[in-house]
Amino acid sequence: MKTIKVFTNKDRQLIELLKSSELYDVQELKKQSFLSKVLMQKKEYPDLYFHSGKFDEESIDMIKNAKKVIVNSFDQRYKILSQNYTTKENIEVVYPFVEPCSIKPKDAKSNIIQKYNFEKNSTIILFVSNNFKMGGIKEFVHILSHLNDTRFSAIIVGNDKDVERLQFAINQNPQKDKIKLLCKKDIDMNEIYSASDIYITPTYMENFSVNVLKAMICKTAVFVSATNAAREIVDVFATMSEPNDPSTIFKVDALVAGHEIKQIKKQNKKIAKKFSKERKLQELDKIIEKIST
Repeated sequence: MKTIKVFTNKDRQLIELLKSSELYDVQELKKQSFLSKVLMQKKEYPDLYFHSGKFDEESIDMIKNAKKVIVNSFDQRYKILSQNYTTKENIEVVYPFVEPCSIKPKDAKSNIIQKYNFEKNSTIILFVSNNFKMGGIKEFVHILSHLNDTRFSAIIVGNDKDVERLQFAINQNPQKDKIKLLCKKDIDMNEIYSASDIYITPTYMENFSVNVLKAMICKTAVFVSATNAAREIVDVFATMSEPNDPSTIFKVDALVAGHEIKQIKKQNKKIAKKFSKERKLQELDKIIEKIST
């Protein structure tokens, strides 16, 4: 069993995946304490540093000194290299993984339509975010309000506070009977993703949205803003040039009308299957081999 020292500034998904492997003894380093700094104790650096999100003094130090830096998008790789924090040989891109969908979309949709009293043959459009403002809730509601084809129902999922604050505004919306607000902690997200036909994330957040993969593996059409690194795994049709991209309304209208939505959903699941735990572990194995030679 090989010992691997790791550190992350935020995202733990791939570290937990490594820990599940019988090939490695994963030792997770802790952030250097204030006392250690005062006593000028030698700082320990990891074999693998998993970086996501913004850069601070700690993360830059790790990027410069870790044997290998792993990021979850080429966008993050470009930002690191553009600042000359490390060399291109020292940084690897490993996208997040996604678990297989355990619920059949047909069954899930039937359950959700019955549970929330949606119209029987409506297209279900989904929005999910832990931060409604940065996630683009205003832009999402704008899209719904301007669809010509009204044969849809919408589900908005978030935390308790965001849902509570939005409820009043939705109650004033002419489409209020088509929109259901749900608290994430109270529902089965696998069922929600599986029941949905279209997932829209007009987000302002840059870090790779795993929710896009979760929707795709459940055979759902997706739209993601170019602001987010998840744009790297979807095609031009699914990419919003900006969170308030006006062309998204016409694209969603076309899918609600039934144009090519079945093919898109099928293709998305095929793409998402490439982001399995097994494949990601194989990618990590190859990276570890490089630092071992």
